Amino acid sequence: MFILFSTVYVACSDDPTEESNNDINVALEFQKYVDRFIEEGSSRGYEIDFSDTGLSIQFGSALPEDAAGVCSELGTGTSGSHEIEILKSYWEQLTDIQKERLIFHELGHCELSRPHDNSVFSNGDWKSIMRGSPLPPDKTPIVNYTGTRRDYYIDELFEPTTSAPSWLNLSVPYTDVSEDQKSMILSISDIEEFDELTTLTREVNFEIEMEMEVLSGLSFSGIYWAGPDIPNSLHLYVFDGKQIHIASGQQLYGIMHVFDYPSNIAFQKNKFTIRRVDDLYLLYFNEQFLYWLDYFPLRSAKIGSLNNEMVNDVRFHNVNVYTLD
Repeated sequence: MFILFSTVYVACSDDPTEESNNDINVALEFQKYVDRFIEEGSSRGYEIDFSDTGLSIQFGSALPEDAAGVCSELGTGTSGSHEIEILKSYWEQLTDIQKERLIFHELGHCELSRPHDNSVFSNGDWKSIMRGSPLPPDKTPIVNYTGTRRDYYIDELFEPTTSAPSWLNLSVPYTDVSEDQKSMILSISDIEEFDELTTLTREVNFEIEMEMEVLSGLSFSGIYWAGPDIPNSLHLYVFDGKQIHIASGQQLYGIMHVFDYPSNIAFQKNKFTIRRVDDLYLLYFNEQFLYWLDYFPLRSAKIGSLNNEMVNDVRFHNVNVYTLD
């Protein structure tokens, strides 16, 4: 499985005699994200116009390895420190919200004097979109900067002392939905792989559930919803027998969240559940709440198995799809 780990570097100038330059030179591709930054700052009491410092955001080609963007200086409040370069090949693959997060991160360095902050919450979510190189070992670089979470991350960007968000405590018991509320629309069982088009629509709440048994091998295996291509789907799978990975259609080539287990969970029947309840996706492993995401419409109503057949022997049991009353 290919994952692009993109990190953001800050290259700091050490020449205090650098000439002052208050010009605004922002490439058209970046202007609307600069405008959003100004608007978000204004709504939080920050008046930003860059006339005192200048601002340059351009595509660059000589960025450090794996860097999506580079800020020329870590914000000194002086002219000439607001020069940003963005890797074009990476930029062109991003969604709108991902582009916003990248520009906000770089402006966090240049305008708000924010260094990288690799703090994490108790549930493993990043505390700030200012996370960056060097990243902690085995920590995904992906920030879940979507839906409800976005408001918190922008608050924290402008005010690092922002309190922990209330959504950290959201945990919905598996038993909140009873069997009487479920109407089965698809059921398959005891197969080595599956790829099925469901009749689910954007208007209904639903549950997708599957039991998986790894008979041999320790690579990854699990379930996808909406298609096997990561940018357009939701993936939930066991990795190397000791981790559960969540990859979201809102992210680019990246694992959104990783859960570590102290013991091997591969060689047994494990149940994955993806439940949509109104504006939320609720994810469960063996009927224990794992994680939630804001609901986002996907391009397909497919479900399917994830499995590396070269190293894994897997059986999928009780693959069921329900609508919820």
